[in-house]
Amino acid sequence: MQFFAQMWQQQQLQQQQQQHPVQQPQQGQQYVDMAEINRIKKQCSDHIADHYREYLVGRGIKFDTLKSITDKANRKYSP
Repeated sequence: MQFFAQMWQQQQLQQQQQQHPVQQPQQGQQYVDMAEINRIKKQCSDHIADHYREYLVGRGIKFDTLKSITDKANRKYSP
């Protein structure tokens, strides 16, 4: 759970940076490098994919990561 909380914090920081890119960090604020955010996103994606593979494959269910991601993207952008 801590991993997902960290991922959520990183996404919030990324959104703040995109909304206010010229704002200097104030006392108590923390800005994270985009490379670090991308690394954490990849780590989170890999963790989720591994979990589903273990869960589904262990039950004899076929799991295609690319198809799942594509289906999700299509649902996200369809009206």
